[in-house]
Amino acid sequence: MNELLPKTRADVVRDVIGAIVAGLVSVAILCVTGVRIWRAFGGWPLVYAVIIRSSWGSA
Repeated sequence: MNELLPKTRADVVRDVIGAIVAGLVSVAILCVTGVRIWRAFGGWPLVYAVIIRSSWGSA
């Protein structure tokens, strides 16, 4: 593709849609990865344990 040519409206729309799709895909990947890590490390019980431990430490 020659970048020196002025972009048509179709090119701009294609670029915008591509950027939106790429953003949504990256967010979805982050969410899936986060959920997998969350489950691997024990999820909510781990959070409760950390909260209890930190509250004991401050007391």
